[in-house]
Amino acid sequence: EKTLVVKQGWFTMAQEMAHWLRPSRALKKITLYITPCIVNYPPSGRNCGLVNPANERLCGTELPYFPIGGPVPTPPPPDSDDVLRTTMWGGMEAGNGLLYRTQVIDGMVSEAGGHELLNIIAKLPEVEPGKKCRVGQTICTTAAGSLRHNFSSILHTVPPFFSSDEWMPLLRSSYRGSLDLAWKMKMINLAVPLLGAGARGAPVKEAARGAAESILEWDPCSSNVARRGDGLTLNFAVQSEEDIEIIEEAFESII
Repeated sequence: EKTLVVKQGWFTMAQEMAHWLRPSRALKKITLYITPCIVNYPPSGRNCGLVNPANERLCGTELPYFPIGGPVPTPPPPDSDDVLRTTMWGGMEAGNGLLYRTQVIDGMVSEAGGHELLNIIAKLPEVEPGKKCRVGQTICTTAAGSLRHNFSSILHTVPPFFSSDEWMPLLRSSYRGSLDLAWKMKMINLAVPLLGAGARGAPVKEAARGAAESILEWDPCSSNVARRGDGLTLNFAVQSEEDIEIIEEAFESII
């Protein structure tokens, strides 16, 4: 069952645009929201978790910019001060093709989590030199700093760059890993952005198709992830009505 809610204009808080009831066996509901910021104005108010599209180092806002489509900038020296970290551009100039940390979810998560989140991330083991989470994988941390006002947990996942030869399989893996963790942790609801778009470089239409296929085909039973309960509610959020229409079309083509 699907309901479309038509709204117009710019929003200063999350607004529901459409929803589907029982779209799959494991999902209780999928709701599409428009919001100026999924971190500070999360869909449906407080959520058990937030999916945060991160990078392999989980370095957040070590630098003030994120190049669209990659690569991830070289981090500043570990002994550099805050001034250097906010002015160092890694050999690149600010301009077209760059997103600033206030324009990306990972940057906003880092800002809200502050030093508390940095300390949590610092204690995580490396899966290989210089990397704490591989592309397509997901790890969970407690919501730190002001993040805890809106979320209990942060699911950090590393979506692939659109230029990757394995873009779709890795994107599916990011969604599947995030949903598996949320299911295993018995979350009731989960705030989810459009993975792969933005700094990772995927067109919204391609990212929406990947999201719809990944989410609607997800089956926790196939991953041997046990859980009791009534199902998981996904609160899917983007920033524009145009994106809402594209995502709605992608889900409608499958449901």
